[in-house]
Amino acid sequence: MRLLRPCPTLCLLLLASALAGCAPEAALTTADFRARLPELEARTLREPADAGALRDLGEAYAQLQRFDPARQALQSAYALDADDPKTLYYLGVAHEGAGAEAEALFVLAQYERLSPDSPYRP
Repeated sequence: MRLLRPCPTLCLLLLASALAGCAPEAALTTADFRARLPELEARTLREPADAGALRDLGEAYAQLQRFDPARQALQSAYALDADDPKTLYYLGVAHEGAGAEAEALFVLAQYERLSPDSPYRP
C-alpha cells in the first residue's frame, strides 16, 4: 500500500478556506477598503506604533490584493502584538497571496496558542 504525501499547497488552501469562514467582519466591499485606505495610511503615519492601525491597514491592502504592502504592515503589527488573532489571520492571508507558502503555514500554525473563544480561530 502506498501512502500519500500531503501537499502543502492543498493543506494551505484548505486551512485558508476554513479560516475565511471564521472571520467575523461585516462584509465590506473592495470599494469600501479602497475608500478607507488614505485614512488608514495617514493614521499609521501619525501613530507608527499602533498595532491596530497597522493591522487595519494590512487588512485593507490584503482585501485589495496588494499583498506586499499588506505583509509589511501586518508584520509590523505582529511585531507589536503577536497575540492578535485578526493580525495572524490577515498576515497568513497576505503571505499566501504573495506566494510565500512556508511563511503562511508558519503564521497560521500560531492559531494553536489563541484562545478557543477567538472568532478568528477555526
